[in-house]
Amino acid sequence: MLFFLNALLAKPIVGALHSVAATFANPVGQRFVSISFGTPNVYDIFCGILVMVISWVMLETSKINEDNRYTV
Repeated sequence: MLFFLNALLAKPIVGALHSVAATFANPVGQRFVSISFGTPNVYDIFCGILVMVISWVMLETSKINEDNRYTV
């Protein structure tokens, strides 16, 4: 879940704040806000999906292990 929050909220907000901070001293009309979504965001989303798949596999494995524990 943290991967998704980082990719979809934190990185774009931090990037926007950086662009505002860099151009804050400029005169009115020359300031800008830049919000971007790029490769680092896609990488974080991919890692989030990978962690979710691994957790699903581990959950299913623990269920199978529990069933096998009580099988005679």
